Amino acid sequence: MPVLMMMLTAWLVISGQSATDTNLTVPAGRQSDSVAIIDIRTPIDSITSASVKRRLEEAIKDGADAIVFDLNTPGGEVEAMLDLCHTIKQQDEILTVGWVNHQAYSAGALIALATEEIIVTDGARMGDAAPIAAMPGMGLMELPTAERAKLEAPLLTEVIDSARRNGYDEKLVQSFVAVGFALWEIESLDGSKRRFIDANEYVEIFGKKPPIQRLRGDQPKDASTAPPLDAEASEMLEAMQEIPSDRTLPEMETSANWKLTGQIVGQEELLIVDSESALRTGLATQKISSMKELMGYFGAAQTTEYKEHWSEHLARFLISWPVRIILVVVMIITFLIEAAVPGSGIFGGIALVCLGLLIGAPLLIGMAEWWEIVLILTGLALIATELLVTPGIGIIGLLGVTSLLVGLVSLVVTADLGSQEGSQQLVTTIAAIAVSLLAGLSVAWWISKKTGKLWLFNRLVLDAQVGMDSNLVELNQFETQPEDLTGCETKAETDLRPTGKVRIRGIIHDARSNRGWVAEGTPVKVVNRFGEELEVEPLDVPPSTKESPDQ
Repeated sequence: MPVLMMMLTAWLVISGQSATDTNLTVPAGRQSDSVAIIDIRTPIDSITSASVKRRLEEAIKDGADAIVFDLNTPGGEVEAMLDLCHTIKQQDEILTVGWVNHQAYSAGALIALATEEIIVTDGARMGDAAPIAAMPGMGLMELPTAERAKLEAPLLTEVIDSARRNGYDEKLVQSFVAVGFALWEIESLDGSKRRFIDANEYVEIFGKKPPIQRLRGDQPKDASTAPPLDAEASEMLEAMQEIPSDRTLPEMETSANWKLTGQIVGQEELLIVDSESALRTGLATQKISSMKELMGYFGAAQTTEYKEHWSEHLARFLISWPVRIILVVVMIITFLIEAAVPGSGIFGGIALVCLGLLIGAPLLIGMAEWWEIVLILTGLALIATELLVTPGIGIIGLLGVTSLLVGLVSLVVTADLGSQEGSQQLVTTIAAIAVSLLAGLSVAWWISKKTGKLWLFNRLVLDAQVGMDSNLVELNQFETQPEDLTGCETKAETDLRPTGKVRIRGIIHDARSNRGWVAEGTPVKVVNRFGEELEVEPLDVPPSTKESPDQ
């Protein structure tokens, strides 16, 4: 029994020593009792940016000591990525770590670089962050040289800032973004230092051109010693930096203490690193492939995962480009059909549902601006006023259409209009609206001709009739009618919303109230006629002694 107690005591002491040693191996700056994990596992867009910000605020409020961004993304929108990088770099009071958990391409790679440390899973890959243009429905498009350089500038500015903040090689990270950054890796003979240099720097150190080891296409076999960026571009990028460069290179006198390891990226390539090369180049600090290893990396007692809300998943679907364009098209077409063939309310209901989804999805996650919604609602109100209250004025309807279209375009176009992405979204949105207007008017006209109800089109051309002689207008409006029903009094056969039905001498007629909603059974009087539709107004006094229309 004493022997057993001694063995048990010894085991407890050894176990406690092991745990203590494990904790001691975690640097003080990394030691975190509570670690929050925020996953980014979708293409990066404005929804991602809003979601990550929300989850980051929740984690900080819950008392997290470190934030891990669990990355497995193909990339995404430039504006959203830059917004996220800025948010991450503002977290001065909490450690941020990028966990490349399978892949972090394009925007995902730049988000990883924005964190203070990068860890990788076995087989992880990151890089290839060159800007590309993608037109909805048309796929990827090649950028002109000038446009490409314009888009590269903010990305190069971003990665250089990340490198200087977090201790990465700034030449190495620039090769993620732009071609032309052919780089060679050199290592000190004792293996303690590594540098990544271009051909010009290689000549300055070793007095000769570097060997070309990564050929592609018609690339010259002799290395170019021209700097990757011209002097003007380099000066511009440097002027945008808040932190000065501390990058140092070996002198030619000490070149004998260095050796060439190999060419790491070619002249016409973008850098992509796997988990092993990320560790070797100093981009990643450790390989972490499980939650247990992650907790050990921080010496953490607990981890908490912060997931996207269901509302954010729904909003991402609803604000996706195909869905938004479809909603705009359906809304415009059904609105025009309802205006052309009023009464049922089905098409108007569909239009309102589409409008609600267009506005509601951004509102759900706080992305819609109040003035966009005001413009849309004001536009609808002005259009309704033009059609129902003051037909023929014209200017009110024009202001309404303009307000509605500006609000819709602003709501759908999320990128900066000064960017290539914003320009593409603007062109696509305007084209979709134009096509939907044409389709809606065509369908509305066809239905109107089939049903004989031309109320909308009579309203649209009413202002042209105002300038005509009143006798000619009256003749033109009523010459095909068997009887002038103006002045007849009856009751609303159905609710007038403001359209509905009235019965005159046993015949059901389409009618529209000129005073808005009129309840069923309300006495009304015929005051005008447009085609097959009667314009009526509610009577404020009991019906006159004129012959009852129902007798």
